Amino acid sequence: MLFKHMQEVGRILPKSWRLPVQARFGLEDGKSYSAIYIAERAKIKRQHVYNATSRSVAWIKEEANNAAKRQDRNHPCFRLFAYAAKYLTAEKRFDLHKLIDICQKEFNHVPLDDMIWFGLSLFVPKNKFELYQNNYKEIRKPQRTFNELMDLVVWHEKKKISEKYAFSLVEQRKAVLIDESALYEKHGKKAYNYIRGHSGTFYSEKMNKIIAFESFTERDFLLKLENNDEVVRYISQPFFIPYRYNEKMHYYFPDVFIYFKNKHAVVAEVKPPKEMSSHQNQLKWKAMHAYCKKNGFGYIITDGNITLQEVKKMPYRKFIAEEYKKAIAKGKTDKEWIKQHIIKKYQVTHDELSIMALNEGIKLNKKKELIV
Repeated sequence: MLFKHMQEVGRILPKSWRLPVQARFGLEDGKSYSAIYIAERAKIKRQHVYNATSRSVAWIKEEANNAAKRQDRNHPCFRLFAYAAKYLTAEKRFDLHKLIDICQKEFNHVPLDDMIWFGLSLFVPKNKFELYQNNYKEIRKPQRTFNELMDLVVWHEKKKISEKYAFSLVEQRKAVLIDESALYEKHGKKAYNYIRGHSGTFYSEKMNKIIAFESFTERDFLLKLENNDEVVRYISQPFFIPYRYNEKMHYYFPDVFIYFKNKHAVVAEVKPPKEMSSHQNQLKWKAMHAYCKKNGFGYIITDGNITLQEVKKMPYRKFIAEEYKKAIAKGKTDKEWIKQHIIKKYQVTHDELSIMALNEGIKLNKKKELIV
């Protein structure tokens, strides 16, 4: 019903704003387009597209207030706010969760962040907009404790494993990125965050040795292990797992192996969501799943807050996945064609591409380019 009310409002917007708003939120053809594409199509400046969206919010509010004063209950703007008062409130307070649910169901062709911004701009007072915006960010990307994150570990069968057996599987690890002994002599036990690019090392009191990391995300995760009392031991890049890619055998080193006081062992891979979905990484995850199943380990693929399974459940625009599949079927796989006719046209982000690849079987390389 929210979509229907928005359609009615879109049709009475001032003419100069109508096309940008209708195209951006897919009010006519069920597809949302980028500001760049809308500007080119309407032969207007891109800034006009953004201005049309923000100004239309103020116009809709004013029209709704005027209709209320006239007691014109059939006016589209009045009907829109009447709907919001009935279905987007709980105990006389605006309900953000209801807005998210309705947007995911009725506006699944529009990026959720855009719809939430538009909905909050319309229905929430200006002095509370930032509060609700921050609440939305927390819902989308929760800040979890380490123990909460470990509750999301994937298990084939939760087994207790002896420490001796678990660490008998540890193989030769990759070489540390810098000279550990020189670093230790210079900084002693205070050696921490010796940064070279995004990689470096820190001294682990728990392991009594220098630990290497390859990204800040991985470093933050390792520090959680260091400070958690339930973790007995952990090893960075503990062993290799073979997998096939491009008809060749490759070897994958998971980021960390963790052993807990309760005698459970977990293999963890630390990656930001946009790096979880490349075709090669998905082959690694399958190999890791098989390895952990064989040895009784749990596993988790995470950025430190959300997991691969949660990323897969995030909303994305399914019509864009269909566009990708049609392009593949027609042999239109040139990256420039894809960029112009899909990425640029619909303003597809790397995060959305990642979610799409995880759910739709679309193969992407590390640069988020299509693999045929």
